[in-house]
Amino acid sequence: MGQFSFVISKRREAFLDYLLANRVTTYKQIWRDLFPGLSKSIVSRHLCKLSREEKISRFFAQGTDGKCIQVFQLGPAAFELYSHHPEVDPRVNIPRSGKIKHDLHLGDIRGTLIRCQQVQRYYTESELICLTECLEDARLDGIRRLRSDAALLLNLNDKKYFTPLEFELNHKSKSRYLEKMKDYYVEKEVTQVLYVSATKGIQAAVCEAEKQVLPPGAMPKFFFAYLKSVMSADQEIIFTNFHGQNLVLQKPLCTATLPVNRGVNRP
Repeated sequence: MGQFSFVISKRREAFLDYLLANRVTTYKQIWRDLFPGLSKSIVSRHLCKLSREEKISRFFAQGTDGKCIQVFQLGPAAFELYSHHPEVDPRVNIPRSGKIKHDLHLGDIRGTLIRCQQVQRYYTESELICLTECLEDARLDGIRRLRSDAALLLNLNDKKYFTPLEFELNHKSKSRYLEKMKDYYVEKEVTQVLYVSATKGIQAAVCEAEKQVLPPGAMPKFFFAYLKSVMSADQEIIFTNFHGQNLVLQKPLCTATLPVNRGVNRP
């Protein structure tokens, strides 16, 4: 993302961009994704300064493991700054996290998938809504209408295309899953979807809903993986549709900060 219209360190700017994308984050995620080469005391000093300036807010919430943990969101001063940022659409209200635990898991998923060799870009839902580069890219229109959790630009078999990502933490009703499937099958430009579920029950329910809406002779769009499998994979992450076909994302042998990319994806 471009420069703010005032002096701010690159590290703090990167952190604010990171929070704009993820909505909510933990100290562990910040240090892992942005500043693994810095001492934790230096990272803490940056966070304290941003908190004093009301660019971030800190509070306690339930973490991904169910324990109470300190989390961070953009503060009121940051929302005001981004309302004048040249690469953020001023007509859009920057979304806040309404599902802390869900969004913390999404932050971990992003931190894993964005390092995979086939992932060229990773845009979170907030970025899809707010960034002018996303709003001006017609390839993302369908994904934005679907309100997907993220959009990944994948390079598979020398072909590049955007693929939506959905993450489901809690089981919902059959009617909700059927409605979601119908919405995805209406969007003809969306040819495949990565779906991460927290439990086998969720995956089974979504898979059954897809079978009910799948047109005769059509190939299923949804490729599934369990959250635990995504986060624990060593070399490759395997998504599978209900026909048994795989979509494989390979992880690099070593990782450091998030890959360099435009906007909030840069370290």
